[in-house]
Amino acid sequence: MTRLDKGYWARQLGTLIVGKVQADEAWDYERVKAATLYKLKINPEHYRKLFRDKKGPDERWPRILLQLLQDLLNKWASLAVYDRDALEDQILLDQFQKDLEELTQHWVR
Repeated sequence: MTRLDKGYWARQLGTLIVGKVQADEAWDYERVKAATLYKLKINPEHYRKLFRDKKGPDERWPRILLQLLQDLLNKWASLAVYDRDALEDQILLDQFQKDLEELTQHWVR
């Protein structure tokens, strides 16, 4: 997007992630990115939970809800290490567990 060198970003951000990225790793963009996402708790599980959670009244309008779900699914899928089949399996399993009767849900989990 900004066309700046990834090394530049790693140097700038690496100094902010104290304790997660050692000085010799602060030049490695991928390590700095992983440490930043970890520090901010941005991971596939975070977006999976947001995707699955009950939405508020302002988010239940059909158009808004659809856009929100698409955005969360895209973020979940882009951060996940799943392949497409594994992601589909995870979504099916989550929905299956959610739709079971409450007593059965506790037993399955």
